Amino acid sequence: MGIKEHMVDIDSIMTEDDYKALQEYNMEKSEGKLTSHEELKQELGL
Repeated sequence: MGIKEHMVDIDSIMTEDDYKALQEYNMEKSEGKLTSHEELKQELGL
């Protein structure tokens, strides 16, 4: 095995702030508080 097999993929590391943001997103999504891209474009008349 080479070094590559033991290296951590930097893109797969989640910081504590990332984890908290993901939890907040999931909570807002489940509560129906998020606006889709399409809804936002309609609201803005785009």
